Amino acid sequence: MIKEKISIKSAFAVLSLVFVVVLASGCIGGGKPSTSVVENAAQLLLPKHDVGDKDIDGVPRYPDTTRVSYSFDECSESASYYLKGNKMDGAVEFYTSELENDGWNLESKSSSAGAGIVVPGVGTMHYVEGTSLTFSKGNNILYVDVGLVKIGDKEYTLINLDLSKPCGETGETSQGESTQEDYYESAADVTPPSGYAQQLDEDIRPVLISIFGGAKLADVGTVSTGTANYVVLSYAVPRAVSSEDIQELVNELSKEGYQASGVQVSGDEISGVVVKEGVTYGISSTIGSQVVEISYMAVVS
Repeated sequence: MIKEKISIKSAFAVLSLVFVVVLASGCIGGGKPSTSVVENAAQLLLPKHDVGDKDIDGVPRYPDTTRVSYSFDECSESASYYLKGNKMDGAVEFYTSELENDGWNLESKSSSAGAGIVVPGVGTMHYVEGTSLTFSKGNNILYVDVGLVKIGDKEYTLINLDLSKPCGETGETSQGESTQEDYYESAADVTPPSGYAQQLDEDIRPVLISIFGGAKLADVGTVSTGTANYVVLSYAVPRAVSSEDIQELVNELSKEGYQASGVQVSGDEISGVVVKEGVTYGISSTIGSQVVEISYMAVVS
């Protein structure tokens, strides 16, 4: 049985906004940036050397990749990588073969295609195509996302790994009913830092409360690659999230001055993008979870 996936999104997914957030059509932002700005996006998004301390134990790493991020908590581990060129087919075949040979079961496979997305101050990144794989092994679930992105005239293959593993309570009663409400009840409610996070919380929390009947800012995560900071606000809500909930959230934010894109669903992952005052925010959740995550990028001078 695939358990709900609750984890802070990796810096890589936050930055690119093309891995987890797949746009069906159109662009966010203004006109076409200059070629130099677009090409500079590659330097901002893709570090030359590994970021983070390690890889996920027991999960193979595709050859010749550079690690963009690694994060963990008691329930999950995430790692993200890139390499130059179109290595989509090879990476998908690699993970399918290597993981199945190691006893993982392929639960689902889906493909997606997207369009350009303009990240203010960075440039246009074109999400060409992607493949999402979900594997299970015992009580562990591994999500593998492989995507092809074009920045300027250059192509990059992006790989995101997200391992969900057992933690704390089983989430099942003796009758087999979900006890999700325990997560919301036990979640902390932290104070957001000043700046974008504080303003975002003031905008987001009332909307979440109106949709779900409650919302706690359970965690604020920050990851840095040295060229940019990635901030994720993780909200706990008192009931399971649906795709309709995230669509309503995006719609309501558009009434508050945010420029919004449509909501995309890939497997059990839901995502959207909104922009306000030149800052791009990614909205993401997992169907059936009690977590809604809002993420944004802040460039380090």
